Amino acid sequence: MKNEEKRDQMIRETFDQCLSGIDLQPSALPEIERKIEKTKTPERKRIPLRIPVIAAAAVVLVCVWFFAGNKKWELFSQPDRLSTDSRYTVQPMETVLSEGAERETAEETPGTEVKLNGIQTIRKEDGTLQCRMDGLVYTLRDDKTAVLSGVYFVSRKDPYILDIPEKVGEYTVVALADDALSSVNALAAVHLPETLTTIGFYGFAYNPVLTEVTFPSSLRTIEWNAFMECTSLASVTFEEGVETIQSGVFNGCKSLKSIVIPDSVTTLEGGAFSACTGLEEIVLPKGITELGQEMFNSCSSLKQIEIPKGVTVVGNRAFKDCSALESVVLPEELVSLGNGAFNGCKSLKSVVIPEKVTAIENGTFNGCTSLKTVVLPEGLTSIGSRAFYNCGSLSILSLPDSLASIGREAFSGCDELLCVVSDGSAAMQYCEENGIKYTKR
Repeated sequence: MKNEEKRDQMIRETFDQCLSGIDLQPSALPEIERKIEKTKTPERKRIPLRIPVIAAAAVVLVCVWFFAGNKKWELFSQPDRLSTDSRYTVQPMETVLSEGAERETAEETPGTEVKLNGIQTIRKEDGTLQCRMDGLVYTLRDDKTAVLSGVYFVSRKDPYILDIPEKVGEYTVVALADDALSSVNALAAVHLPETLTTIGFYGFAYNPVLTEVTFPSSLRTIEWNAFMECTSLASVTFEEGVETIQSGVFNGCKSLKSIVIPDSVTTLEGGAFSACTGLEEIVLPKGITELGQEMFNSCSSLKQIEIPKGVTVVGNRAFKDCSALESVVLPEELVSLGNGAFNGCKSLKSVVIPEKVTAIENGTFNGCTSLKTVVLPEGLTSIGSRAFYNCGSLSILSLPDSLASIGREAFSGCDELLCVVSDGSAAMQYCEENGIKYTKR
């Protein structure tokens, strides 16, 4: 007889002995304990592997049975397929909650379904209330506003148009949550509601076939990287009203050729149009005071730009590698030009630095190989390292008497350069020490 069979027989005999002739009442407990103690074996037996395996399998089966029949799990984990039409429009839902209607009462335990006057919602474990309509998921807030927080349909290949409604029942759609409609893949165009005030960061990012978007007048803020890498986005239309465009909003939108930013915009943050390689023309708002760092970095098709009069700062690498930029007019109010501001602008031919600028930072005009004419202000005190590095077309440059310091290799690679200096000036001393041709005033 095998060890397992012997053990099973021993267990059966033990229980038979324990239970035989004993009244199973509480008063009989001492007698049961005595018999068990008498019959138990001192040798420990190993439980075979199949017993825990069978137990684990039973737990799995119970979980599968529970979740398969649980409606709220099915509601958010079983995505629906959209229409297979080549152009599919998600229409606004019909109003299922009348204005001013009283709420139906419902037990709102975490993770349970809640019905409010006919709208199917779910109370999540964190207490938020969500519903889904026409392929979209909304978070419903206590102030009767709704935030579009995501999608529940499966990604598809054929392009379609998305029409976001102004209302979900009695709830007004006011915002698009962070990452809500990113990487939807087949989204070709979107109609935004006139109630929308905010688009969260990465809201529409990485949608490769999105071609157009029109912003409503209600919109106030577009957050970080909202349309980043929407590589087919060719048409962007603003209405007056938007106030803030944060960093990287259109970063990598290489099909965008022209754009007009309304004057209602007072904050335009760095990198907003970075790597928009197809951008040829842009009209900037009059109310901004700063062009943030890398604002137009690698906009290789941008040929000219007019910087608004109120701008006082052009940030680091703001126009870096704008290789087609031929001319730029810097405003009189400008105080600061950042590091590498025009680095790699190899088509730039001339530039006039405004009077309030006191420093040319490191690498500001590095690699501007076509730059022939530069006018420096009389208040300039410093020129940074490699500020005009490899500006091979620069022929004559007048260095002001106010200039106190010039950085390492500031004019290295400027083989045709002749500097105009005052006798005994710091500029003259620099030219002598670095082998730069000069002439006295």
